[in-house]
Amino acid sequence: MPPENVTMPGKVLSQEQKQLLFDVANTHQEWAVAYYAAVVAVNTTCRGVELKHLKWSDMDFAGEVLTVQRSKIDAGIRRIARNSTAR
Repeated sequence: MPPENVTMPGKVLSQEQKQLLFDVANTHQEWAVAYYAAVVAVNTTCRGVELKHLKWSDMDFAGEVLTVQRSKIDAGIRRIARNSTAR
């Protein structure tokens, strides 16, 4: 698995930046993956490398949990509760 960029700490998006990200990503049907990735990234603790390996089958829509099959942590698998926006 490629290493994540650890030279800079992550930054929190403002509400306006999040809205702009979602609005732009949702403007073209071809960008649907970017839109969904943005929603999941902003509303969970998913790392970039974890997002890249997600599949629809990793989403437990009834249980409102996202299962990360490939993770940076030693356990390899982790379950993330989704907030109301990511459900």
